[in-house]
Order: sequence, then C-alpha cells, then structure tokens
Amino acid sequence: MENESKQESMGETSLMSRCALAYMRLEIGVVPPGRVAEVRRYLEGAGEQFDGRRLVEACLEGRAGDGDAALEKAMRKLHSSLAIEATGRRTRKKTSLLVRLSATLLGRLIVFLVTLVFVILLLVLAQVLMPELDIYAIRDTVISEVKQFLGK
Repeated sequence: MENESKQESMGETSLMSRCALAYMRLEIGVVPPGRVAEVRRYLEGAGEQFDGRRLVEACLEGRAGDGDAALEKAMRKLHSSLAIEATGRRTRKKTSLLVRLSATLLGRLIVFLVTLVFVILLLVLAQVLMPELDIYAIRDTVISEVKQFLGK
C-alpha cells in the first residue's frame, strides 16, 4: 500500500514537472505556432472536458532541439518575473540617451505638424465661410497685443 502511494506521488511529481516544463516552453515562445494553433483547435472542440496530458505532450514535442537559447530565454523570464515580485516593478535595459532624445523630438514634431495642419485648415475654413474676415488684420492685432503685454 505504501509502495502504491509512493508510485502515485512520483507519477504526480513527474506530471507536475512535465506540466511546468510545458508551461515554461509556451511562455518563452519555443512551442511552434502551428502546434499552438492545433492545440487551440482541439480545446475549442473539447469544451470543458479535455485531456491535460495531451496538452502537456503537445507543448513538449520537439523539446530536444531547444538548446541554449531556450535556456537563456527561460532564465531571463524567470529573472524578470522574480524581479517584478521583489521590487514591484519590471527591470529592463535602460534605453540610450540618443534613443530617448530622438523619440521625444519625433513625438514633438508629430504634435507640431498635426497642430499646424489643424490651424491651417481652420484658417482656410474661416476664409471660405466668411470672405469678409481679414485674417491678416487679426494677426496684426494679436501681435500688437502680445508686444504690448510683453512691454515692447
């Protein structure tokens, strides 16, 4: 009786470790997309009752070819997950100053161009709808008010 309990426990441990390995392979993206699609089709047809061992085996097929790259991905994923739990934030490689600067400038350029197009369209629309409106007189008034405000 004790021997049966030990075998059952070892079988559960073996299944548990195989399930953990299958999940890890799925998380790091080494399970081929075709295999993932095949398993998803199986799950759609199976409904609530599915064969868990079949899912595990499907994710474990081809693992002999994983190699060092899969191990590196798994270690990085594990580190990232544990770092989030320990510090409450994700650790990542800092982006260089040049990349951040160029992204900021590009964002500002896009906002400027969109604003410019909006203002031009607004002025053209005002000119079309109200031909008696003198846009240049408004410009001169605004410029003189700004100069007066600045004390020039």
